[in-house]
Formats: sequence, C-alpha cells, structure tokens
Amino acid sequence: MLDQNIITLLSVTIGGFLAIAGGFIGSYITGRMAAKNEKIIYMRSKIEEAYMLIAKLNELNDNYYRYMIFEKDESPDQIMSQNMQHIEILQKLDAIANLYLHEIQKDFQKWMSGLRKTRDEANEKESNKEYKPEDSQKDLNAVYEMDRNLRAALILFCRKKGISKW
Repeated sequence: MLDQNIITLLSVTIGGFLAIAGGFIGSYITGRMAAKNEKIIYMRSKIEEAYMLIAKLNELNDNYYRYMIFEKDESPDQIMSQNMQHIEILQKLDAIANLYLHEIQKDFQKWMSGLRKTRDEANEKESNKEYKPEDSQKDLNAVYEMDRNLRAALILFCRKKGISKW
C-alpha cells in the first residue's frame, strides 16, 4: 500500500495538471468561438454594405432611366456626377465580391455585366433617338430582376454560411 504522503502528492499533481490543461483548453475554445463570431459579424457587415450599395445603385439607375425619357434639361455636371457615383459603387461592389464573397462572385459578375449591357443598349438607342418611355420601364424592370436575383444569392450565401437566419 502507498504512503499517505505519496497519495496526497499524486492527487495534487494530477489535479493541478488537469486544472492547467482545462484552462488551456477553455481558453482555446473561447478564442475560437470569439474569432468565429467576429468573422460572422464582419461578413454580415460586408453583406449589409453590399445591400446598401445596391440600393444606392438602384436609386441612380432610376434617375438615369428617368433622365433618358423625361428630364433632358439636367446639366452635364449632374450627369457626370451620377455616372461617377455609378462607377464608384460598381467598383466597391466588385471589391466586396472579390475579397469576401468568393462563392457568389459569379452572381456578382453576371449582375454587373447585365447592368452594363442594359445601360449600353439604352445609350445606343438614345444616341440614335430610338429610346421610348416603354424602353425605360422595360430596362428598369430588367435591372430590378437582376437585383432580386443578386439579393437572393446573398441571402442563400448567408444561410449556407450560418451568418443569418433570413
């Protein structure tokens, strides 16, 4: 039989080892959970930023297609300013898609090329004086449909990654 002092020493040593190991394991698990939550919060902020930029782009598109039909008296500076905002927003959205949303990058590229194609076709018709009010509504409807598809892809991405329960 073991001496009482050895039993006490073993129990203190084993207990101390388990306490230290538990502390390290607890810290590690807490750190991983905090990092995961931080990543989720950051990704959510980028997705919200993309949503806000899409909404701003919709506003610019509304103004653009209305201008094509009704408001021909806008100054060239106003038109240039709106075009610059449009380009800046597209660049920000492209950066967000490339840096943070790799899995839906194709959806972003399809959306951006659709916007450019619609706008280019409208500009071509306008330069040939063939643009009509019904064309403006048709183009806006096409842009809105592309936006709905992109937003659906964003929501699906969020669900897949566990970022949100939309």
